[in-house]
Amino acid sequence: MWAEYGFIRPHIGYAVNNKYVEYISADCILLQNDINIPLNKKYRDDLKKKYFKWLGDINV
Repeated sequence: MWAEYGFIRPHIGYAVNNKYVEYISADCILLQNDINIPLNKKYRDDLKKKYFKWLGDINV
């Protein structure tokens, strides 16, 4: 649901705008403003699929 608006859910209680993701590691997401958001392993695989699909859909 959120992916169609450009958001991903890395952990319960968090929604992250794809535009501000700097790096995705195994246990957290680093945003462009140096904030680390925890990444729940339950959401990790789905989050990566949605994020990289979103990256592929960007027209620069």
